[in-house]
Amino acid sequence: MTSPETPHLNPDNRAYRRFAALLNEHFDIADWHRNDNTDGVPVMTTVKDLRSGDLFTLALIDSLEETATAVLLAIAGDGHLTAHGPFRGQQAADHHAPQLALADPDIAYTRACALHDPAQPDVQVAAWTPVPTTVLTMLRPTPITAGPAVLVLFDQTEERLAVVGPFPGHTSADQWHDAASPVTDRLVVPLHQPASLH
Repeated sequence: MTSPETPHLNPDNRAYRRFAALLNEHFDIADWHRNDNTDGVPVMTTVKDLRSGDLFTLALIDSLEETATAVLLAIAGDGHLTAHGPFRGQQAADHHAPQLALADPDIAYTRACALHDPAQPDVQVAAWTPVPTTVLTMLRPTPITAGPAVLVLFDQTEERLAVVGPFPGHTSADQWHDAASPVTDRLVVPLHQPASLH
């Protein structure tokens, strides 16, 4: 078993998987493994150009995955707010924004935000996302629907917001409070799972 201090390549790393797929489409590939290898992860990859025969070798040392949960907030032109996700990382949430905007022409603004775990009573500083006051003043409650929800806390003075969740429904979301720094401006909004995550 690899210790936390030892560099290690995760074979499920999304960048590595895409890299391997692209290489296999355009080059002749040879993976190098240690004799004691038990997880099938190569330590080096030799890449050979099919046309010229030129080759080079890459050492595959380690990988890093973005695992923090995030949501994509979407504000319609009338100020109604919805959340979409959850996603594995803010970049994945941001990547969904163009698809969402194409599907719903009423969306005027989107913002990827970290999703604070409601099991933790205090919203940490890193969980707050800067958002212009002009956007915060637009926010309107979205009609309550059944299903998952998130709680959006917003602070117009500091021009920021934080998202807590997910919750199984609107009632449980509305009952959650930040023990350390209560914020009076709050909206419970529905959480929609993007079609690509079904």
